[in-house]
Amino acid sequence: MLRLMLMTFVSRLATAVVNFGTIMLLSRKLGPEGKGLATLMLVIVISVQLICDFMGGAAMVYLAPRYRLRNLLIPSWVWTSFWSLLAPLIVFLVRPDLYDYYGWHIAGLSFLNASMNQQFHLLNGREKFNHVNALNLLIAVLVVSSLSYFIWNDPEPIHYVYALYAGWLPGWIISLLMLLQLPKAGDSIGIKKSLKALLTYSSANQFGHLLQFSSQRIAYFLLPAFSLGIYSNAVSLAEAMWMLSTSIATIQYGKIANSDSKVEAIKLTLPLFRASMLVTLVAGSTLCLMPASLYGLLFGDAFIPVKQNLLILLPGVVAISGYLILGHYFSGTGQFKKNNKAIASGLVITVIGFGWLAIHYGENLSEHHAALVTTLANITTFIAVIYLFKKDSGIKLKELSPRKSDFTSLFKRLRNRNAI
Repeated sequence: MLRLMLMTFVSRLATAVVNFGTIMLLSRKLGPEGKGLATLMLVIVISVQLICDFMGGAAMVYLAPRYRLRNLLIPSWVWTSFWSLLAPLIVFLVRPDLYDYYGWHIAGLSFLNASMNQQFHLLNGREKFNHVNALNLLIAVLVVSSLSYFIWNDPEPIHYVYALYAGWLPGWIISLLMLLQLPKAGDSIGIKKSLKALLTYSSANQFGHLLQFSSQRIAYFLLPAFSLGIYSNAVSLAEAMWMLSTSIATIQYGKIANSDSKVEAIKLTLPLFRASMLVTLVAGSTLCLMPASLYGLLFGDAFIPVKQNLLILLPGVVAISGYLILGHYFSGTGQFKKNNKAIASGLVITVIGFGWLAIHYGENLSEHHAALVTTLANITTFIAVIYLFKKDSGIKLKELSPRKSDFTSLFKRLRNRNAI
């Protein structure tokens, strides 16, 4: 399993490096305001995905080994098509300026993104982790190469849309073909029972993702485009520190979902939690020690304030790296509502924080304010999930603290190929 986690991490690292090229291109060619508009469009597409995932989403990892794939995939496609077509109409009513830039492309990208991610979840549920890793890297390469071609001589925000099509459409097709080649598994039951299970597990799990997204991304809808361009770059760098945590959590989720032993799930989760927190802290501290001029060199001089945002975001980033592991323990054991409680506590802080800032600062709301509220919300979520995990597992708090044996065991496994 350790070998698989390392391979997943390496794949995610390579994907992140390529995606970083996309961020640099958008920043340098479009500037903070253009980058902010492109980011807002992508956030809207992801928002649609979160709604679409109420009939799919990460719960498919849990359901994939238990139900026929077609009975899970077809209803999710229908649901996704409906919300994807509705999205441009809502954007037209709420943000006509954004509709003028992207129009009905929002519908096409929303469907591709949501349905492709559902297909990835089904592959992960069948433990095809390497397939998904390879696809994510391929998509990142296609997006950045296409963006380079479109944007180099005539930079416009719409070119980001063309690049996303060039990356997501092949990813959608290939992932579907991979699913069609999988052997049949799961109960041979009717689509009605599958649909009921899909709604039950997806709604409970996805409600938590929607809460988390709201807590993390409310700022994107409140900040001016220029500030959003700077803030979104800081967030992208900060969230890149979760690569190891998400790599661990992906494998952890699949392993726990395919097991019925709660004791083994707890035993698996504890060392992963400790390792995730420590590695994220080291990576985040290293990133924050870089000179501010480096970010100006990478993105353009207007992006020098990125470092200040990173310093504010770091404590919350480390906290969420721990939440990801404990949260996937609850997801893997089917206890999605406990995740929702932890995330809801963070969302309360987000709403209160931005409400207070809106009253006192109004249109002068800055990216630094957004970073502070996000960090406080993340820490609150972390405290809540620890409380829930302790109550569910019966472990003592000291078992969550890093220990020397963790590093000794990891070092031995890395040296012993057979153990990996």
